[in-house]
Amino acid sequence: MTDLTPNRESPLHVETLESRNTPAGNVAVFMFGGQLFAYGDAGGNQYSVQQTLTGDIFVVGRAGTTVNGQASVYVGRGFLNGLQLVGGAGSNQIEVAGVFTAGPVTVFGGPVSDGITFNGVTAGSLVVDAGDGNDVVVTNGVQVFGSADVSGGAGFDTLRYGGLTAGGMATFRDFEAA
Repeated sequence: MTDLTPNRESPLHVETLESRNTPAGNVAVFMFGGQLFAYGDAGGNQYSVQQTLTGDIFVVGRAGTTVNGQASVYVGRGFLNGLQLVGGAGSNQIEVAGVFTAGPVTVFGGPVSDGITFNGVTAGSLVVDAGDGNDVVVTNGVQVFGSADVSGGAGFDTLRYGGLTAGGMATFRDFEAA
């Protein structure tokens, strides 16, 4: 017969394991020639480019996404010559809020389902390519001096139109739902 009495000579103890924190991704942000560039990595990046009424420009990571390795980055104050935002290989959520630029705003989603949102944006021109996947593009209070070309890309894509006016031609392509 087996003795099932616990061995009281070796006490139980708990060891702390190394951290398993895995951020959602990182967005590399830099300025060149007065234009703001943001490039996501292979992770699912969520970030917002915001300009305050006083002209301060921030890029803010969301849901664990870092920006240049930090939670957010203050880019500076003033007038932008344009934006180029690239989501990266994962499923991305990109927001542009309150930004004013006489230059182009160009946003590329990525090969997986993405969400791209514009709130109160004024730009010289607008080009959006949400990329492959089932994407959602939202426009709220967008004013473009020149042309706007907004494409959902391949997949089942949704346009949530809350307002976009353009001085030139406005084109919306590859959306299956509105």
